[in-house]
Order: sequence, then structure tokens, then C-alpha cells
Amino acid sequence: MSSVSGIAATPELVSAFADAIRNDDVRVFKISIVNETLVNDQTWPKSGDLMHDFERIQTYVEDNVPAYLLVRLDTTPTSEWLAISY
Repeated sequence: MSSVSGIAATPELVSAFADAIRNDDVRVFKISIVNETLVNDQTWPKSGDLMHDFERIQTYVEDNVPAYLLVRLDTTPTSEWLAISY
């Protein structure tokens, strides 16, 4: 899977995201670009409701370091995600 820019997601990222959709236990994926590839930098489990977990978003990012965050919403079905680019 690659975007128009040619940057592709690693098989590990694709697999981890597919697992998260099935298992409903991951709240946030932090995705970074490494060597022109999207990689799963870190994941965080749900620790409360969306607002509680969203308040901690600032701890997931670093100043001047670009990243994408995929945040699972508290909706039904639970496979709805918010995409944030930083």
C-alpha cells in the first residue's frame, strides 16, 4: 500500500492496524516516516474514555518531529478513527 507520494506503509504497520481493528484495545497509533516508509512508531492502549485519553495526546508527540496519530473514537462500530498529522 503506497500513497501518491510513493511513501508506503510497512507490512508490520498494516498488520498491527488490522489487529487493532479486530481487537478494540488500541487507542492511539503514532506513525513516523523512516527512510520514505510509514512505520508504527508506538501504540497506546485505551486507558479510559476518548476525552481522558485525548488529553494525553501531547505526551505522544515531540517538538519539531513530524508524526501521524491515528486515534480510535468511542463510537459504534469501534473501527472509526481520527487522523492527526503533526
